[in-house]
Amino acid sequence: MEKKQNGITRRDFLKGAAAGSLSVAAMGLLGACANENSSQVQQDCPPCDQTSTASNEDWLGTAPVITDIEDTKDYDVVVIGAGHAGTAAARKAAELGKKVALLEAQAEDGYMVLGNDIGHLNSKWQAGFGVPVYDEVEFMNNYQIQCAGRANPDLLNQFAYRSGEAFDWFISELPSEFKESIAILNWPPVEGYEHKKGLFASYLGSSTFSGEGYGLQQAVLASQEVAKSHGAEIFFGMKGAALLKDGNRITGAIAQDQDGKYHQFNASVGVVLSAGDFSGNTAMYTALCTEVAESNPGVELRGNGWDGSGIKMGLWAGGRMEIGPRAAMGGAHCVPLGPLDGAATLWLNKYGKRFCNEGFGGPFTSGVQGARQPNGNIYGIFGNNYKEVYLNQYAAHFNAKDWTDETVNSLVEQIEAAKGTGEAGAQVGRNTVFCADTLEDLAKYLGMNEEESANMIEAVNRYNEFCKSGIDKDYGKDASLLFPIEAPYFGHAFPRNNNMVLVTLAGLFTDGHQNCVDENFEPIPGLYASGNCCGGRFPLQYTSPMNGISIGMALALGYTLGEHLGNM
Repeated sequence: MEKKQNGITRRDFLKGAAAGSLSVAAMGLLGACANENSSQVQQDCPPCDQTSTASNEDWLGTAPVITDIEDTKDYDVVVIGAGHAGTAAARKAAELGKKVALLEAQAEDGYMVLGNDIGHLNSKWQAGFGVPVYDEVEFMNNYQIQCAGRANPDLLNQFAYRSGEAFDWFISELPSEFKESIAILNWPPVEGYEHKKGLFASYLGSSTFSGEGYGLQQAVLASQEVAKSHGAEIFFGMKGAALLKDGNRITGAIAQDQDGKYHQFNASVGVVLSAGDFSGNTAMYTALCTEVAESNPGVELRGNGWDGSGIKMGLWAGGRMEIGPRAAMGGAHCVPLGPLDGAATLWLNKYGKRFCNEGFGGPFTSGVQGARQPNGNIYGIFGNNYKEVYLNQYAAHFNAKDWTDETVNSLVEQIEAAKGTGEAGAQVGRNTVFCADTLEDLAKYLGMNEEESANMIEAVNRYNEFCKSGIDKDYGKDASLLFPIEAPYFGHAFPRNNNMVLVTLAGLFTDGHQNCVDENFEPIPGLYASGNCCGGRFPLQYTSPMNGISIGMALALGYTLGEHLGNM
């Protein structure tokens, strides 16, 4: 039996790969299955609906043999996927004088991007709001602590030092009214707020594109128009199907239009794979994101993203996946999301027992232990100081983004409405929140039996002792996050097996220039990966020291990759 490497054998990588010259029949076509659905993705139809959900299929399959090419075009750079990273790479390379083709599987009238927030550091835009300059070295070390040293140091460095520059560049050509509509998250903070809590830091001031008519999708489309003004050509309804390879070098790509016809795009400098994630491909998701699969036994893994075709193209070309465990934005974590979002309140399992340091980094880091609890409810318990708790959390995904008076006052009004509602509770967002003057009554309202109630009361009393002393002897929660739980008491329940997943974040192994590497970690000439096709960004789990870091990473690394290709 052939030895498996990261769940994929060398034979798997080489299946169907044709050697030899660049003839149509045997040009070394290495890519996604030719019969994959290439129809447009409508805005009212999630992109994951375009792929099979069978979990026992051969997700990698065999490379297609494409013999009928409609036409051939020559470029310096071919970018497959016009999302956040692909658009940035294409625009920057075009600005530097390269002849660029940007291929997008979605039809132009159905084009969409995911997300609204862009996390970044030290932009001029942030400085205009008074956000302080953050230490890039602190950021890199903080990030690597949460990644156990597995993040690609060069990619991390580029984000730390250049994400602000990339953001300012991204919005530079937008009309003034568009720029003015961009809102800032987690700013201003409460007086005395410390961005570093224990070992971990979070960074305030991410941007959010949520204005009427001025969303992030419109900003990306505007960036594409800038790319076109510099000579880039954009082909909507053109799904990447195969890579062209001459010896060890990638020399172009073949794409399929919505009529099923194939078009060849030669690339003298390089091909960029930026076709998104693979959360919409259940078989691929299950095979590669083993921690998520093992955390959710018997659950069909399914996210809100794409089909993984770009990554499969890279694998057929001799690339390799980043070393696991491989990350997704959810699935291997469970945080009792409630009225205070993912705040580090007191967390209890179904038996009423505390089980972790609720403030160990952001919710995705501290929430790992939640996914290792028995199936059933996880409870969030807090007291009458909930407003102070809410405003002093680690500013990251799953925690509060908006600290404005309007938002906080609305939250207070909703939580206060829970008082006196007894076992009926009050609806706060998607949660039923219970309030009681005694812990015994709160346990009853939460549906706990006698043993679970006793465990909860013991856990709250012990936790309050730690809050008083400032030392969490059980799990080491930082003193800045130890808020005593005093009457009236509040609680809510959250299902342990909620399996909330947005997208996968694992990708192809690359070097610091996002150049894909082979099984021996040697660069493959002419082949690059960015966005969610690129590994090394979230190599252990989703790491979120700020809101919007996933899109921020895609933008920043697309920008630096475009610059690299533009200067070749």
